[in-house]
Amino acid sequence: MAIKNVKESLIRITLLVIGRKGLGRNWPWSMINTEGYSLPFEESLFTVEQSVLFQILLPAWIMRIVPVHRLQRYWRARVSFLQHLDQMYMNKRTELEATQTSALNGEDQAPTDLLGALVHSQLNSEQEARLQGGDEKVAGLTKSEIIGNMCTAGHETSGHTLGFAVAYLALYPEWQDEVRKEIMAACGAGEPAYKEMRNLPLTLAVCLETLRLRDIVSTVMRKAIVDIEVPYTTWDSTGIVTRRTHLVKKGSFFVIDSAATSLNPHFWGSDSLEFNPRRHLETTPPYVSFSLGARQCLGKRFAEVEMTSFISGIFYQYSIIPVKLHEQETWQEMKARMIDSATEEISFTPGKFGVRLQSRLESE
Repeated sequence: MAIKNVKESLIRITLLVIGRKGLGRNWPWSMINTEGYSLPFEESLFTVEQSVLFQILLPAWIMRIVPVHRLQRYWRARVSFLQHLDQMYMNKRTELEATQTSALNGEDQAPTDLLGALVHSQLNSEQEARLQGGDEKVAGLTKSEIIGNMCTAGHETSGHTLGFAVAYLALYPEWQDEVRKEIMAACGAGEPAYKEMRNLPLTLAVCLETLRLRDIVSTVMRKAIVDIEVPYTTWDSTGIVTRRTHLVKKGSFFVIDSAATSLNPHFWGSDSLEFNPRRHLETTPPYVSFSLGARQCLGKRFAEVEMTSFISGIFYQYSIIPVKLHEQETWQEMKARMIDSATEEISFTPGKFGVRLQSRLESE
């Protein structure tokens, strides 16, 4: 079985995952193009994400009045997307208010989808504020904050990371064998399930190593809330290292180059540019791909489970073989096309490449 465009296939898969587990919705694989004013939710989400650069740079009123069909479609997608989120929030809140049982009786069951969990938390915070005589209007997350969290529950970052992971594993088949051994040891004859995720550290390490080498969000903006001295390191042409500090004043904006941090040989060793997932099974330097501290990525654990589930599910059944453009294409040329051709748009995006899936179960 061949997959002609790995990137687009994985974007679609992670969209279906965020729809089911994030929003409690089942979406079809094939997306239709609606020409009416209002777009279905899945289509509006997909269109907004495909046009995210325009959505950031152009005000809605410009996209609405400029007589360009594509821009007007982007505007309709934005309006539809926000309307759907608002309606979904209201429906979920009404549903949970009607069925909510006091947690004091031990019968309160939190929803398993992200939207339901956020609204459920909001209702519990409001209930607690009422019991304590506080203002329930300022308790917990607000409606706009919940909708904002749903807007940022993106799937493209996971899809792009998995695209790079597939490329690395296709180019380094020895790691496919290592991952396969771990899966079989953890799962035996059964297919990988959620309960086995904690027993697949090397499979997760493949995803972490992929993110380290191809950090999807390569720069992060921060604002200093206090004066702080930031340590940094320089070295000269002879390799002599000097450790320095720089004072960042309160109120200053600065950019964290997480991609450079993840490749720094002073932290990650002389092989920092090599694909070696086992390095994550040991004590590692600070891992910044999901950020750190209070501002760490909200979806970190969700993304880790999603990616581990995908890798374990695929390599339990298949080997992945890169598809050459022509018979004489070398390994170095394939690597340049599959990995080094990545572009930095809003996030780091893999190039177009295909792979062939070869069943392992039939050969065993």
